[in-house]
Amino acid sequence: MIFSSLEKALKKAKTNIFSRLNQFFTSKDAIDISFWDTLEECLIESDVSYQLVQDLLIELKTSSKENNINSYDSLKNELKRILIEELDKYKKDLSSNIPQIIMLLGINGVGKTTAAAKLAHYYHNRYGSNPLLCAADTFRAAANDQLSIWAERLNIDIVKHQEGADPSAVLYDSIKAASARKKDLVIVDTAGRLHTKKNLMAELEKMMRIAKRESNPETIEVLLVLDATVGQNGLSQAKAFSQHLPVNGIIITKLDGTAKGGIALSIVRELRIPISFVSTGESVDDFLPFSSSEYCNVLLDI
Repeated sequence: MIFSSLEKALKKAKTNIFSRLNQFFTSKDAIDISFWDTLEECLIESDVSYQLVQDLLIELKTSSKENNINSYDSLKNELKRILIEELDKYKKDLSSNIPQIIMLLGINGVGKTTAAAKLAHYYHNRYGSNPLLCAADTFRAAANDQLSIWAERLNIDIVKHQEGADPSAVLYDSIKAASARKKDLVIVDTAGRLHTKKNLMAELEKMMRIAKRESNPETIEVLLVLDATVGQNGLSQAKAFSQHLPVNGIIITKLDGTAKGGIALSIVRELRIPISFVSTGESVDDFLPFSSSEYCNVLLDI
């Protein structure tokens, strides 16, 4: 279930950070300045950017005054409403436009290869898609083997070339193979690269040109994979990647490995890109469409 998976993944955040906030919410005392100070600290410590924290506090204070909110339960629900509204600003209905090509971007170590397998499993189970995996990470020696193991485990077709091959050639062959084998979705695992390496970013642009040339551009989706444990550093990565390719959504991985949880808010606010999926564990089923209401319910223990 979505709730139990997120609850398990965000256990550290609830215990280490938001538990202090919930202590105020269960208090019988009046709302005072110590509450607002604690709320500010909790949000900043949970990887919400400073400016966003100030904006959220202003909105919550204004709303509580206008609506005569004077109890912790009411204030908690109002905070939840504001956070959900913030997270849903750029939300897209995943079922309204099923992609034919999904390109996964991100630096080394964020979990792109595993995310590719989990995406294939998700689209097959949820929408009956018949996916094909494209092993376009030809620079990392173990990438092909890792994706091949997933493909065999999930009984999914895969196209791969030798190590060091041109990633664009692998993508081209994958698109042709998908058409010949009647596959309706190609999921592309690209090489992990530093977002500061211009030549590697140019390679991604080349792959996108080929994808657009060989398929309908409107059915191509670009998802950026971010490691939740890197916090605010993930924002600089996201900004750089989005300068080279139109990023449609974010996949947050390793959510179970961080004591924080507010990075989702900063991503949506600063990048104006929705969070599409979250990886909540190592199992192939620990991969869920992002739900702002469930996310906020878990953090605020509602």
